[in-house]
Amino acid sequence: MAISPKPLRGTRPTKKKALLIGIGYQDSAAQIKLDMPHEDVMRLRDFLIKAYGYRKENVTVMLDKPGELQPTQKNIRQQAANLVAGAAPGDHFFFYYAGHSVQIPEDCRPEERTELDGMDEAMVPSDGHTADHATTRESCLVDNELKRLLVNPLPAEASLMAVLDTCHSASLLDLDHNACNAKWSCLNTIQLKNIITVSVHNRDAPQSRPTPTHTTNKPDPRSSLSRKPELSAEAAASLNPCRMPLVISLAACKDDQINLENSGDINGRSFTERLLNILSDDPHPRLRDLMKKISISIHGMLLDAINVKEIERRQAAHDALVRKSTQAPSSVRCRDSLVGCADLRCQDPQMSSDIELNMESHLETL
Repeated sequence: MAISPKPLRGTRPTKKKALLIGIGYQDSAAQIKLDMPHEDVMRLRDFLIKAYGYRKENVTVMLDKPGELQPTQKNIRQQAANLVAGAAPGDHFFFYYAGHSVQIPEDCRPEERTELDGMDEAMVPSDGHTADHATTRESCLVDNELKRLLVNPLPAEASLMAVLDTCHSASLLDLDHNACNAKWSCLNTIQLKNIITVSVHNRDAPQSRPTPTHTTNKPDPRSSLSRKPELSAEAAASLNPCRMPLVISLAACKDDQINLENSGDINGRSFTERLLNILSDDPHPRLRDLMKKISISIHGMLLDAINVKEIERRQAAHDALVRKSTQAPSSVRCRDSLVGCADLRCQDPQMSSDIELNMESHLETL
């Protein structure tokens, strides 16, 4: 993220590696099935190679489909450890997850809690179980463990970027700054509708891609902001001379929110698809503009989903009267195995980090 790996004198060339995980749960009897993770992983892989210069052999893909590396709990642990094994200063790592995540109470004494809400976030692997808190913690990957696997091994001046297309994901890597980086939020339903009406939905336009409220300037290669991340003055002043690793996650929603997948939305069927639509126009946006664009776009998808469900509800009622049939399954799904989609709430993408970011700096690479 926003860092350009350069070899340090006397060291090996820096490397870029990625781990992409997509779980659709098609063979799971316990989890809600998802349509988009497999497709999102493959599209993201191609985009990393084309737009950000990743080598194909350095991108590991895990999918729950025959012939692929299976995203079981054991395999994810192993591949996460492999991703950052031997990390050196200047190395850049990318972690992506699309699938289900859940919240479970922290398993510790009250005085030892690290979560403000007392809840841990947990990734649900292809063999994960969420029948109760005990089985969830035992069979899933909890945020504390993900941090130990992906973040703690990083040396100074290495970097990790994570994109988390899943529910309850703001603090899924347990980063310290998951609330202080500038956000663009929908404060209430009225504001959300106003934003979408004015800024996003232009159904008469030839392209269906959401339009942001203002145009993002392309990074100027002469600018010091265009090719490396900058910390806020307060954060920079608090650091000792030893550099730290840079860790940033871009999450689909807050910890208490669900993440929407709408396979019938022509404007973008998932958080990942909408993110890639934005980055295809400008792979190096300012962080603040990126957050504003993806937030407005996701709010549009939320309204699209509500509209889809309303249409389906009316159609089902009509069919029931005419043919006494039942309603067809909806194409709108949540990436959450425990929360249904009937109560769609606001969904606010989040950017978390180990150090407070200067949101005026530019994204250099995923």
